[in-house]
Amino acid sequence: MDKNAEIGPSLVNGRFSLAVPNCIRLPSASDHSKSSSSTLFLSLISWSCALGGLLFGYGTSIISDSLHFMTADLRLNTFSQGITTASLFVGAAFGALAAGKAADLVGRRRAMVTLCFLFIIGNLCSSLAPNFPLLLSARIFLGFSIGGFSSVVPILLSELSPSPIRAQIVTCNSLNVVTGQLLAFVVGAPFWIGHLAMDERCVSLFPALLLLSALLLFVPESPRWLVSSGQMDSAFVVLCRIRPNAEEAREELAEIEQNQAERSGKEELTFWAFLWERWLRNCVLTGLGIALSQQIVGVAAPMYYGQTF
Repeated sequence: MDKNAEIGPSLVNGRFSLAVPNCIRLPSASDHSKSSSSTLFLSLISWSCALGGLLFGYGTSIISDSLHFMTADLRLNTFSQGITTASLFVGAAFGALAAGKAADLVGRRRAMVTLCFLFIIGNLCSSLAPNFPLLLSARIFLGFSIGGFSSVVPILLSELSPSPIRAQIVTCNSLNVVTGQLLAFVVGAPFWIGHLAMDERCVSLFPALLLLSALLLFVPESPRWLVSSGQMDSAFVVLCRIRPNAEEAREELAEIEQNQAERSGKEELTFWAFLWERWLRNCVLTGLGIALSQQIVGVAAPMYYGQTF
């Protein structure tokens, strides 16, 4: 850069003008267009992936409206009603544990595609189950997919989003969870008021099919997973699609590679060693405390059994 170059406003022919050194490149119209298109594409990806949260909220809450019809059709007693409701969360617990490991092995996108198929199959089997044992099995199967969504969706959203707005994008999933819960009660209301016979659980197939279509058509794989599997070129292509420019994509790719190198150089913590890491232990205890405070107030009882009171 020329030391004698003057930066700032100057008076030229009676008018003020802004002198800019040649080494400084001003944003062009194409830069703004690329930034806008990448932001729009990232928003589309985020809300599409967050449909997994919608499926989680809807799938867990629709039992409140469906339980009455299940009881009438399958002649369930009080114990069977409780087992039917709880079976979904038994499957969800195993699904959340298994999906995280599966996402590391096959990729976040493939894991979500598999979960979509499992959700559709489980939903259909649950709706068409002719007896209690098959209903119970279908509910556990459906819960497995719902628990998987709760684990994989936040991972994919956080790894696709840039760090300045990562919290906002991941919040889309939480927003869709409560939206799905609200949708379940809104959809169930006409069935109670009008005494309709249609099974409203099938309504959740529509967002599931939308999510599956989005995953198959345009949602990319996580660049962090691509780097961890050695696919550097593919990771750079994905970053170029969801970042404003190639320079920013290249910088983030270098940062991801550095983080992967640092992680590979460290030994994996065992369970007992994990307990001795104070900061990790505090994070886990904080998370458990928040989860316990949410459930200890008894909000689950009216949400899952409200229509049977």
